[in-house]
Amino acid sequence: AQRLRELGLTVQTEVAHTGVVAILRGGKPGPVVAIRSELDALPVTEQTGLPYASTVSVPYSGNDFSQAGKTVGVMHACGHDAHIAIVLGVAEVLAKHKDSLPGTVKFIFQPAEEGVPVGEKGGARLMIEQGVLAEPAPQAIFGLHVGRGVSGSLSISRERTTAAADTFVATVTGAQTHGAFP
Repeated sequence: AQRLRELGLTVQTEVAHTGVVAILRGGKPGPVVAIRSELDALPVTEQTGLPYASTVSVPYSGNDFSQAGKTVGVMHACGHDAHIAIVLGVAEVLAKHKDSLPGTVKFIFQPAEEGVPVGEKGGARLMIEQGVLAEPAPQAIFGLHVGRGVSGSLSISRERTTAAADTFVATVTGAQTHGAFP
């Protein structure tokens, strides 16, 4: 939240408990789009030995009842640290070009992506209930997740690539082109 404020964005904190939402209004008219990252840590003890490794431990509060009552380490595993850094990097680049940016970008940092602590409401559902998809309402939301593949590349899947309850089919209409890797 602090870095987003330093970039001149309007920032709302404590959305769905620990979520952050930031708005960057471009200097030109255009659509509202959102970019989403999770920001939760996972109950995993970091054993990298790196100077910035997480040393935080907390009482386990997830939905794995075999862990109930235990103290667990927490870290931004599964790429969550990279996702946050990527979205902050996008915010930084776009903020530098704010005057020529058409439209508005809403940055959504979602807590509890890996599951809501037992007995709590949270995550995307609570963010939506609290109005994250309103004022301004995004016309499209882009989520990301790091994964295997060629460094520096982007992939879009026709099938599920992460946990999901729904699938959809999109028809893209436009000029024909040729791709090296169709």
